[in-house]
Amino acid sequence: MLRFDKADFFRNGHSKVSCNGFFGLINTEGHEVVPIQYDEVSMVAEDMAAVRLGERWGLWSLEGREITEPVYAQIKPFSEGLAAVLQAGKWGYLDRTGNPVIALRYDKAGCFAEGLAPVKEGLSWGYLDVTGRLAVSCCYDDAGGFSTERAWVKKNGLWGLIDRAGQEILSCRYQQRPLHSFGSGPGAVLHEGRF
Repeated sequence: MLRFDKADFFRNGHSKVSCNGFFGLINTEGHEVVPIQYDEVSMVAEDMAAVRLGERWGLWSLEGREITEPVYAQIKPFSEGLAAVLQAGKWGYLDRTGNPVIALRYDKAGCFAEGLAPVKEGLSWGYLDVTGRLAVSCCYDDAGGFSTERAWVKKNGLWGLIDRAGQEILSCRYQQRPLHSFGSGPGAVLHEGRF
């Protein structure tokens, strides 16, 4: 007898399933590891899922254990052991046990890459390290993630390149940043109407 209305392909030994409009996760033996009682389920780590009940998100371990109740407006995927979470209009970070390790105080927050994550305070962007220390001060209009120890930042409407210490490698003088990361090879930038 079939139990589910819908089932996705298995990924890493788990499948997202639905029944009567609710979602959960099963393992390859067909056992529920996330109960089929949520409005949405989304993988946020190889061994962890975010679950939505109404407008709030929580976390479940794929071992079948609730990590946090659905209390967050948004949960981003884990990166370098931390997940950015939004609550009451402010962003902070949780560790893999669901403990808040970086306070909910930022207006926007990105995922960690190479030990740093872009965060926005007020109108300006900077970078946090995994301990929550501001490693690069919030002085940019926009900030991308780090790749090969470099990140694109925008200041006064123009893009430039910084290193992990916040030192400019390329001054902010480009109208557009490359569309791919440094691992893909050289990138074209727009300067004075030309690439």
